Amino acid sequence: MASTSSSDKHQLAIEDASKDTVDTEDGVVTIDVDGTPVKLDKLGPMIINSDGTISRITTWAEMSEIERNRALRLMVKRNHMRLKKLDQEHKDNGEERVSALREASA
Repeated sequence: MASTSSSDKHQLAIEDASKDTVDTEDGVVTIDVDGTPVKLDKLGPMIINSDGTISRITTWAEMSEIERNRALRLMVKRNHMRLKKLDQEHKDNGEERVSALREASA
């Protein structure tokens, strides 16, 4: 038998995606997005539309892990921008803040 030297072992050129996700028994998956854990159910993340309505990606279950991660990063940024815009519109109209942007009460 030939022994395997350390130079024969190759490191993968890509990171192991499994370290970024944690499955739980109730169908919720936790994904690390820029250092922040984000929990998703099997339906995928919520999308905040520009009019304030909420939707989902209908093809989430068919997407690959890399597609999901890319889409999630984009949605987090877009959702935050849209919530801030909606919040400003509410402030301009003298209305209450968007609840997702309220600071947690201590």
